[in-house]
Amino acid sequence: MPQEPRTAHSVVEASLYLTVTPCAACRHGALVVSAPVAGDAPEVVGFTTTCRNCGVAETFWFRLPVALSPADLRADPVSSNAPISTVAEPSRLIDPVQWVTLAQLELESVAATPSAGEQRWARIRAAQCLDEALKFYTPDNELPPEDALLAESSRAALREFPQRFARPRLAAQRAALPADGLVNRVVNDPPGAPRRKPWWRIW
Repeated sequence: MPQEPRTAHSVVEASLYLTVTPCAACRHGALVVSAPVAGDAPEVVGFTTTCRNCGVAETFWFRLPVALSPADLRADPVSSNAPISTVAEPSRLIDPVQWVTLAQLELESVAATPSAGEQRWARIRAAQCLDEALKFYTPDNELPPEDALLAESSRAALREFPQRFARPRLAAQRAALPADGLVNRVVNDPPGAPRRKPWWRIW
């Protein structure tokens, strides 16, 4: 395993990181992500990606907070309502601008989704993404700090459209989405809750 594993708060967070990561070779293509595979330690998981634009393959490795079982590797964490994170620490993989983008993608998917259950879950996932974005803000900071931005595209977006990432705007958007109690209840739903397509094909 040549690459040092990146630190992720969950398998879901790792999958979302790959959603906002462009191909390293051409910088344009979106990544098609394989099912997860076990790493050289119980808490390490890997994903092989293929660029839709240039076809280059790459394997990404992530270190998770807890060990994974074979059943965990077979599970679909997104459709099984797994949380993105259960800690207050901001993500080390995805920056606040990227979290806002992911929330918007989830909300845009609502109009194209006929299932009421999937629409409900998309709103919940959008709420979780905004929760992750807001972890980077402080009460006296209306915009995320420059050193929290991990990608040049995020820095460019913040410079061009700062109003989109203002803390009051994000807080208002978050308030219009499911409350924490509903999020927690759905996250802990037993099997049989509304299911989505396989998470490595989430978009």
